[in-house]
Amino acid sequence: MNTLIKSMLNEISMYLLNPKWLIAPSMRVGYQWLDQVARAGQPALNIHVKTFKRMVLDIASPYLIENGQVFLQKIQAEIILHDLLSKALNESKYFRLPNLDQNLVQTFLKSINDLRQAGLKSEELIVGGFEDKQKGVEISQILYEYEQALDKNRLVDYADVLEVASEAISKDPTNVLRGCKILIPDYLPADLHGLELKLWNTIPELNKHLLSIDKSADSNANRATDSSLLGHILNPDQAPEPHGDDTVRIFSSIGEVNEIRGLFRFCMENRIPYDEVELLYTDSVEYLPLIYEEAMQYANTRESIPATFAEGIPIYFTSSGKALIGLIEWKKSNYPRKILLDLLHDKLIVYRRENNEKLSPRKLASTLRKLPIGIGRDNYLKTIDIWMGDIEETAKNAAKGSESPDRLANLQNEIESLEELKSLIEKLFECLPEENDLNNKLDGYKNFLENHVKCSGQLDEYGRTMLLKKINEFKGAILSLDVKRFNLDDWLADQIQSEKVGGQGPRPGCIYAAPLSNGGHSGRKFAFIVGMDDGRFPGSAIQDPILLDNERNRLSPQLQTTIGDLSKPYEKLALLLSGLRGTVILSYPCYDLNDDSEKFPSQALLSVFRIISGNHQGDQSDFSKILSSPLSFSPSTPEQSMSRSEWWINRLSEDII
Repeated sequence: MNTLIKSMLNEISMYLLNPKWLIAPSMRVGYQWLDQVARAGQPALNIHVKTFKRMVLDIASPYLIENGQVFLQKIQAEIILHDLLSKALNESKYFRLPNLDQNLVQTFLKSINDLRQAGLKSEELIVGGFEDKQKGVEISQILYEYEQALDKNRLVDYADVLEVASEAISKDPTNVLRGCKILIPDYLPADLHGLELKLWNTIPELNKHLLSIDKSADSNANRATDSSLLGHILNPDQAPEPHGDDTVRIFSSIGEVNEIRGLFRFCMENRIPYDEVELLYTDSVEYLPLIYEEAMQYANTRESIPATFAEGIPIYFTSSGKALIGLIEWKKSNYPRKILLDLLHDKLIVYRRENNEKLSPRKLASTLRKLPIGIGRDNYLKTIDIWMGDIEETAKNAAKGSESPDRLANLQNEIESLEELKSLIEKLFECLPEENDLNNKLDGYKNFLENHVKCSGQLDEYGRTMLLKKINEFKGAILSLDVKRFNLDDWLADQIQSEKVGGQGPRPGCIYAAPLSNGGHSGRKFAFIVGMDDGRFPGSAIQDPILLDNERNRLSPQLQTTIGDLSKPYEKLALLLSGLRGTVILSYPCYDLNDDSEKFPSQALLSVFRIISGNHQGDQSDFSKILSSPLSFSPSTPEQSMSRSEWWINRLSEDII
């Protein structure tokens, strides 16, 4: 049990019946904390888990309802800003951009949110604070029009809600907070800026209860393990002498896939139950699909894989996401035959006869492959009609002649296949109306997801449900905002790439996979940290292209900059490692299988090596000496084999060596 949980135990037992708000980085993390409290034997009564944003919304909601205001959803903000930017950029003398895509809208939205949450209004922007005066004028105008659009539609964003909540607390803290004890880890207030910090300072000290956490320098002094020393990762030269107890291990692997395989093999060899393992990754784009695919190999069914995911699985990994992104790409690329062939060959599209009988997509693909369509929407039905006419003519002539019955049957089957393909193409074109009406486009995509997408499991159904939900949200947003133009295809593609489904907390019998930035809270005995190469950790901090760091410094001290972002990953890692109990296993891919190139450990991994080796001046060459052979496609021992084929590969490898 770490210091945070002990502190929580004390506060909960002291104020057992009082109303309490537990502020956590996410709802899932908060419930993991409460699970550990309950396992320690302390009843958690009258306590509600909230994020800081959720707390603010709960405080402000009665006042918003009273004023007839509605909280702004992300899709509404994107639609409003897309409409403003499409007009502003056409007349802009500074932002000379060829087209307005979804990425640009989101970049502008982030900058505007940063300005507003720093407490800056359009009239308060100092034009001279920008690198170019014209840029300042245009951003100030965009911000002004954004504020006007919110007021016109009775919408309030997070910055407005923060101000409403702050005002409510400052006027009547007793009635607003109603004696609630706000429990918050003492590192979270340091992440607050601008209006969030103003709100936090408005809350009376009697209501605020800071929960102690493990500090790198002194919190683990009584734990005689190597893992207790990892909190010194920011200053490895100050770490005490290691104990050499194997509670910290470092591995390398040939490619990322073998990092994940190595985890499962380590559990197999050491008889470690999956539900004692938390897997933390640095890169969700690379590692989430690998973890899912590897876990699927050891699942009894698609619904019982031995892993749960804090973030969930990306929608593009579901059949619904793949099918919809394929349909959008088919349309944007002027309907090339190849994309439709791929969708049919991968069985992502479902076609039913009138009697509801399903037809094999691959049979339809085989028919389509014979047709010289190329590209173009008009070519599909035209080409099919020509081929059907030719085959029907051939069949008539064959019936008059001495053709065998088999030949006539084959011709009739070809005609039926073409008719079925034509029917499918017509149905797909119904899902892709040619007019630019947003409602019709949304109805088309909804029709496609409901009637023409194959769902073969729970995850696929989650993906379809999420996409239908997003489409319905979009329909509601354009009706309330009276929007006539929007790049719907780009927006949908972005939703498929960014949204995730099927997120869960720790479950019995399952490895728990979470991002490094928001993990380490499950209290499990083994923590695997993967992706610790120098290309992924600490990552790169990209300067905001709309509001540069110099401009942010001049505009307000409450605006965060790239320099501040660079140190955060190390600080978060130090906090995480300080709070872990049990065994910590870190790994990195030493070889890139895609680029056929060598990769190197991150500076953080070198610091871990210096701590556990006692060689505080150790360098890369010293680090490489302590590593065993990289984890590879073949298990290093028979005990690591996860299947019969892996066992044979290991035995054959030994014979070759």
